[in-house]
Amino acid sequence: MYAGNIIATGEADADGKFNISFVVPLSAAPGLTHIVEAIDDATGRALSINHSVPFPRLTLDPAQGFPGSTFNIVGHGFSPSAVVNPITFDGVDISPIPSITADGSGSFLLKLVVPKFSGGNFSITATAQREMTEALFKILPATVKLAPSDGPPNTTMNVTGWNFPASSDIESFSIGGLDVLAEAESQNVNLGLTTTMWGIFELEVKIPEISSGDAEVVAEVAGVSASTVLTIPPVVIGLTPPEGRAFGVLHISGSGFPLFTEVAAVTLKGSDLLQGLVFKTDNKGEFALITAVPAIIPGPVQISVTVGNTSATTDFIVKP
Repeated sequence: MYAGNIIATGEADADGKFNISFVVPLSAAPGLTHIVEAIDDATGRALSINHSVPFPRLTLDPAQGFPGSTFNIVGHGFSPSAVVNPITFDGVDISPIPSITADGSGSFLLKLVVPKFSGGNFSITATAQREMTEALFKILPATVKLAPSDGPPNTTMNVTGWNFPASSDIESFSIGGLDVLAEAESQNVNLGLTTTMWGIFELEVKIPEISSGDAEVVAEVAGVSASTVLTIPPVVIGLTPPEGRAFGVLHISGSGFPLFTEVAAVTLKGSDLLQGLVFKTDNKGEFALITAVPAIIPGPVQISVTVGNTSATTDFIVKP
């Protein structure tokens, strides 16, 4: 008897032993303990033991991943042959078509795809008839890393992205508000500007000519975005000496300018100090120029430097 109802009969063998199989009744409430009793009709003797009906449960393998990746959902403890529908991911129905059915033991196995949500913890639920259970799945946050994470304009930078939607096109990639995806080169062999089957991308891109300071770098793939910060060093003009007489030697240095870019103009109170000289900044965005202070009226004057689209000024004092 199970919970007071006869569910099976059989005979003991010559040694007084028996082995009987039975199906747990659908009326057995999950989460409760029910009494299973064996009664000897010949003697009226009875022995009992407890049987627990577990709540339905879900197991996820893996229990975390990135958008577009796959995971297995395993159900146990459902009603035998019950149709499992709906299966939801944070309230969004991700049930397969046709619906999956639990086997004779109330179990099922299903492979599903992680929806294209941003990172976080999400509830997965499975419902079969009157039974519903849930498990938690963690979508790993999309991440962007820069190497180097700082540098002047025209610096070649490697960009790596993780946990983006798998096998998806990179929709945009911007630095300081400027979309530079068209100039980017993929480092993923034979893939182009897309993520791998693991949701990873690698790009090589040059820092555009933007102002110094912290610039936001944003990558977006199939509606999932991630950002990080790129530091553009300040543009600095150095003078040695900071003041001097007309016709004296003046050393002018610059840093923080675009790499490998022609120094277009260096002027002192409008006077051209390049005098036809053509040269470029080095691999650090620096340059050095030795010139002479022109014959001008003593007092404070302004020295201006232009490299590419970047300009900066500083003050110089002409001594009497």
